[in-house]
Amino acid sequence: MFGLKKTVKKFIAAALALPMIIASPMRASANEAEEYLNDPNWNAFVEEKIQQDSTPGLAVAVAKGEELAFKSWGSADLESQTPVTEETVFGIGSCSKAFTALAIFLLQEEGKLKLSDSVSKHLPWWNVTWEGNSQDTRIWQLLEHCSGISNTTMMKLEKDGENSTDFQAHIAENAKLVYKPGTKFHYCNIGYDVLADIVEQVSGMPFEDYVSQEILQPIGMTHSGYGIKPTTGYRWFFRKLRPYNSPENLSTYGDGGLRSTSGDMALWLEAQLGHLDLPEKLTKAIKASHETPEDYRIEQGEGVTYYNGWNHYNGYIFHLGTNPEFSSFTMVDEEHDMGVFAVSNAWINTPDYAGNSLHQIMKGEGIDRGQLDVPDTMALVDLVSTIICIICAAFILLILVLMFTQKKRVAKDNTTYPGEKKKLIRRLVLLIPLLALVIFLPQLLFMAVGYGFASCYMIGVWMPYTLLIAAAALAALVSMLIISSIKRFIHAGAKK
Repeated sequence: MFGLKKTVKKFIAAALALPMIIASPMRASANEAEEYLNDPNWNAFVEEKIQQDSTPGLAVAVAKGEELAFKSWGSADLESQTPVTEETVFGIGSCSKAFTALAIFLLQEEGKLKLSDSVSKHLPWWNVTWEGNSQDTRIWQLLEHCSGISNTTMMKLEKDGENSTDFQAHIAENAKLVYKPGTKFHYCNIGYDVLADIVEQVSGMPFEDYVSQEILQPIGMTHSGYGIKPTTGYRWFFRKLRPYNSPENLSTYGDGGLRSTSGDMALWLEAQLGHLDLPEKLTKAIKASHETPEDYRIEQGEGVTYYNGWNHYNGYIFHLGTNPEFSSFTMVDEEHDMGVFAVSNAWINTPDYAGNSLHQIMKGEGIDRGQLDVPDTMALVDLVSTIICIICAAFILLILVLMFTQKKRVAKDNTTYPGEKKKLIRRLVLLIPLLALVIFLPQLLFMAVGYGFASCYMIGVWMPYTLLIAAAALAALVSMLIISSIKRFIHAGAKK
């Protein structure tokens, strides 16, 4: 009797639920996300890229509808051969900017600020100038990298110092802008550190605590945060990936300091797609961060627009992230109800190309294999630097050998003192400027790519050490040529 009643109740409940099931939108099949990650063409491409870049470890998360899937390759620590999993903690670099921007939008939802507010309203010390005139910088201009602050200002972080949000923001104090605010796109990390300080001042709590309390915890990102210990990161040094930990004071919270896992970042993707049951203000803030008014959008060119911690292109949003020893890629495609996150424990191209190619597969497109033709930047810098070091070492050794026999050779030569004097002058006119050039070669390279005249400290943090060693080797070679030329002149004088 009781069994019959239970059966009837179940039947009635199912009948009542049927109209809701019919009316509800189609969801991704339970295995659809896994099917994308198991696509043989994509896996072959990723594994080829992993081999090409010597990728130590890679984690990929995919969201399709409400379904999540994960896949990992390689090691979180090469020495212990600990495998990468969805719980491995990585630095996500500039993918952190979307969290900083979302914190600003949450404060706007709380009525504590507006995007149109002057920065000085919340940071009284703020004062920047353009062509000698004080400028009224707005919050939205910081969000869109159009504040006029040069990205070279981050070079002031070149020495050990405080790791506080307020300290980092003050680096932009009294900055001389490179263009009038709101007129041009110019990517600027320090602008997001200023935004983090605004969050801190307006909320009345440390930036990292506000993000944790209002964003990470509601989403369920329990393995994410600022200042938490990540897995082992790697960087090239003489053609081998070696463990590296960048200075903690360079993990600036607002622009690139969040550390997370592929498991947590999958929830971040779901939050962006609107599939999580979140507090109303957080849901509204996420939606608002995707829909900045047209008046607040500055074009980058080639169809890309940047606002609120995201690049917007062709209907989807994405961001790349790099720390000296980590790299990441985040993409959200609301139109196709999908998202991808990829991360590695080295600054390499693999996460970018793994994520992009997976997005192509998910949209039913073919993989752009031209991505395999792009050399990894850090590996290339290390390779060229290593070759320079080897060549310089060989030439320095040759010069040393020749210097031991130089006196005898000069004595046998049909050379004159006035002739050697002219040769020495010509050589010094050539070699002394060349010595100055090679001494400052790393700084000049940084200037060429738009980062200003960086110190050797900063270059040593962000580039393989082999670059600095190569510059030192070149300087030593040129110095040896100068010394050899002077000694030859001295021997010619003695011959006179």
